[in-house]
Amino acid sequence: MNGRDSASSASGLTEDQSVIYAGSFSKVLFPSLRIGYLVLPESLVQVFRKGKEVHDAGSSILDQATAAIFIEEGFFSTHVRRMRKLYRERLEVFLEEAKKRMSGWLKFPVLEAGMDATGLLMPGSDDASLAKKLAASGIDVPPLSSYSIKACAPGLVFGFTAFPQAQIRSAMLTVAKKIGP
Repeated sequence: MNGRDSASSASGLTEDQSVIYAGSFSKVLFPSLRIGYLVLPESLVQVFRKGKEVHDAGSSILDQATAAIFIEEGFFSTHVRRMRKLYRERLEVFLEEAKKRMSGWLKFPVLEAGMDATGLLMPGSDDASLAKKLAASGIDVPPLSSYSIKACAPGLVFGFTAFPQAQIRSAMLTVAKKIGP
């Protein structure tokens, strides 16, 4: 996968070439690699380049060179394919457990990919208090309301990609016991 391929598929989402795709290597490789990237229309490259010059002290040249080699040699594409497969497996286990243990009171919209899953609670539920209750049990599941500046449907945001399948099963059992009906 190179930048052009990503840009082509992202810009194909609209006809006016207004898609900007932002990402960070800290999510896909390792947290201490503080390098982000943008895929954007050619017409915006100079504007964003100037913005980075003005607002950023710069990124490590060594980190940038290492990341560039990692991409150019195809290691990044291999890594992304491997992680997508692993995350897909973890997503399937997560959704299977959610359906088995939380059907009827926590619903997950169709989810094809990603690193988080948002479970929607019944209207009127207090997602913040449920999140606090789970945090007391060692499960960090932020309330959906904490991501919105105005009222929204109550829900919980579950991260699943960092955990092995057995830990996902165990955590979902705890969730069901702590906040289930």
